[in-house]
Amino acid sequence: ADADADRLARDGAPAIEHLSSAVVDARSLWHDLALDATPDGAVQRAKIDASLRAVDEELDGYFALATSPEDSAPAGELRRAELALRTDAAGLLATPVGAPARDAERIVATDVDRLVLAARHARLAKVQQVSRLARDIAGIHRRVERVGEGLQAFCVIFAAAAGVLAYRLRARNDALVKARVEIAESRADELDLFASRVAHDIRSPLQVTKLALEVLRRKPRESEAVQATMHRAQNSLERVIAITDDLFEFARAGAAVAESAESDVGEVVWGIVAELEAKAAEDDVTLSVEPFEPCQVVCSTGALSSVLSNLLRNAIKHMRGITAERTVCVRVTPRGEWVRIEIEDSGPGIPADLGDRVFELYTRGEGSVGLGLGLATAKRLVEAQRGRIGHRPRAGGGTVFWVELPQRKAHHAAS
Repeated sequence: ADADADRLARDGAPAIEHLSSAVVDARSLWHDLALDATPDGAVQRAKIDASLRAVDEELDGYFALATSPEDSAPAGELRRAELALRTDAAGLLATPVGAPARDAERIVATDVDRLVLAARHARLAKVQQVSRLARDIAGIHRRVERVGEGLQAFCVIFAAAAGVLAYRLRARNDALVKARVEIAESRADELDLFASRVAHDIRSPLQVTKLALEVLRRKPRESEAVQATMHRAQNSLERVIAITDDLFEFARAGAAVAESAESDVGEVVWGIVAELEAKAAEDDVTLSVEPFEPCQVVCSTGALSSVLSNLLRNAIKHMRGITAERTVCVRVTPRGEWVRIEIEDSGPGIPADLGDRVFELYTRGEGSVGLGLGLATAKRLVEAQRGRIGHRPRAGGGTVFWVELPQRKAHHAAS
């Protein structure tokens, strides 16, 4: 359709216009021939020459556009008529003014009539060609409209079917998600209840047993073998107590933070460091805190203490087996609306295959003691306080655990 329309605009209409103008100019030439016998013959010969040139220009325009096979026959007839006219007109114009030239004028007039007839035939052929192209374009448009209507109907049906399918899939997905959430919440509640009951039921008697073994171990009259046995029993009890403490912390870690919760980061950090200094010195670990500005976070003191204590104890514990640098450093950096706390250690680092799975339940590093609830508890506590937690490798070996919590002054400003 575009190609046919282009032919109509580029060839059809201009060619018809050139042929019509050529007929008009030829009629003017015929009129000039009839007046050639007037006294002012030179002027009349000039008009004849001008009319001939006008006819030639219009025919040249037509021949430039007559490129289709349908134009070959009428264009050939028109060329022959034009050539005869040019030849005979040249002879007429060469005749001196005032000399008898009636025969030459009649021949040229006959050539003009022949040219006009050939131009009319060519114009009729071009009009028929244009009409055919127009009919083709109209037919193409009708077929396109039918195809478009069919495609539109198909699209409507397809969209309706897709909409129904999408609705069903969405409903099924929502039902699955809801069921999974209910299952997860149920299991989480069961786990919380289980952890809390286990911790409550066995912690008290274990503490009593530990105290009794400690008293017995300090009696000087007992033999070294008995002392060693009691020491091993005490170590076993400590491991069991550590497990129950993990269960208890995990059970308490799901509570959401209160809007009024506030903790002084410096007070919590220095309190935990003071508590763990003896343990760090016993394990030959250098425990340090980089100077930082006073800051408060939107978090309960108990939750912040539990998270930092967990991370610091974990860092000191995993320093065993390291023979070179044995350092644990605490770094606190207020950052706009957040306070970032980093625990950096020079330990063995986290294996690449673990990644963020260290924060999942029951994930333990090699040689770890316990149920693998420590980091899972820390993550649960931090997220309950609307914070973030993660880790990255330390340059030179080791790990940097980081915690970000909302800063209290930023929280007030936002409120």
